[in-house]
Amino acid sequence: MAAPALRARAAGSAGARIKPEVYKTTDGKVIVEDELLHFISVKMRTVPHDEIVLLAANNFSSDWIEESKRLLFELCPTTQRCVEHKGAQKDANNIKDCMRLLDERGEDIPRFVSYHLDELPPVGFGSMDASALLSRLERLSQEVSTLREALETQASVSINQGAATAALDRRMTDLERSHRHGSPGRARGAGVASSGSQESEVLGSAEHARRPSGVTASNIPVIKTKLLFPVNLEVLEEIFLHLPPHQVVVVCRLVCHQWKEVADSESLWKERCRREGYRIRDASKIPRDWRMFYFLCKKRRNLLKNPRGEHEMKNWQILKNGGDNWKVEGVLVAHPNKIVKKNFVTSYGMCRKGQLIDLEVEGYNASFMDHFQPDIKISDWYAPRWECGSEYEICVELLNQRKKPIQTFSPETIYFEQFEEHLKHDQKWNQMTHVFKNYGPGVRYIRFVHGGKDTIFWAGWYGIRVTDSSVEICPAMDT
Repeated sequence: MAAPALRARAAGSAGARIKPEVYKTTDGKVIVEDELLHFISVKMRTVPHDEIVLLAANNFSSDWIEESKRLLFELCPTTQRCVEHKGAQKDANNIKDCMRLLDERGEDIPRFVSYHLDELPPVGFGSMDASALLSRLERLSQEVSTLREALETQASVSINQGAATAALDRRMTDLERSHRHGSPGRARGAGVASSGSQESEVLGSAEHARRPSGVTASNIPVIKTKLLFPVNLEVLEEIFLHLPPHQVVVVCRLVCHQWKEVADSESLWKERCRREGYRIRDASKIPRDWRMFYFLCKKRRNLLKNPRGEHEMKNWQILKNGGDNWKVEGVLVAHPNKIVKKNFVTSYGMCRKGQLIDLEVEGYNASFMDHFQPDIKISDWYAPRWECGSEYEICVELLNQRKKPIQTFSPETIYFEQFEEHLKHDQKWNQMTHVFKNYGPGVRYIRFVHGGKDTIFWAGWYGIRVTDSSVEICPAMDT
């Protein structure tokens, strides 16, 4: 027997308490009319719990939350204590207690329903757990497929039974007609004859039961059921946009042809780039592969540690420490990059330092580097002093697994003379850049080394200054 109709109640103001109602059906099931508990129990399947707490706390009053919690603990016996919370987080903690109890009970809970739907908090698509939603869609798809097959089987049986009954009715009519109009001998003969033909026709009717009239082996329709619930491609793309990008590639893409088509589509990754702010610097250079452009932009960063000396010499390997050694000082002249406030300074003996970058550790595995060979951009800033001559050098190598060079960038040493007139009032910063392209398979490490010294052999730190060095793996159109 169905539960009695839920009585109408006057709508309260937003967030005001509406007295809950509890109903029991004749078969012992419990139905609870409570908007808060209905909201929590349903949304726990598809919305992250933190989002539920935030939405419920902002849309229901403290009294409402406390009364719903007390009712839930009364209806669902548990070993948990019904703790009375206080303070600024009281509402959030009470909602979490309800969620813990519902989670503990699983399916063994009353059925919660809402009468005033306008009391339910609105849930935007951005608040939903797209992974859970996809999982529920798949389960729904399987249930629909099972139901469809059951209905098709039932319909087929009904058709077959009807065909067999019609065949038997026709045969009985023929027998009665022949018995009425034929002689006894003939009737017996007809009866004997018809007995054989009846057996044949009944067997035929059994065949008809398997194959309805008018349906032959050649025209029996083949019914194909899809494994997954058919989803509009635009909706599926929107769901993918709310999933972690690596899950789209390594999980969703393998589900079916439809999902693969969306996961590989240019529009998906182009829109993802737009939403996350990855822009093409030169509009005339369009990426050939938007998915690759997205991942390279997302992972792009300076692979050198402590490039500006904020942490003294940390992360740098000192290869040569001549004169009075390396030193970190504040910049003498403002750097084009305003966040640069410090630089490394060389002395009167050769000073050289470097870093070895392990690409596997940085997230660029061997198959990726070998197959795509993304551009590797090198940048280094250096500046001389006007009153003292200096020299600057840099060497960057792409290394294989055995740390043997595959490609090397090592320009000639750059010299600055003492008292060069153009440096007197403009000891400006100079940038050294290089891009490694089409370097072939096998790159596993990058070794970055730079340094220099002063050429006048003055005690102290009057040699070349370096800072803001960088090694980046980036999209080709950005280099």
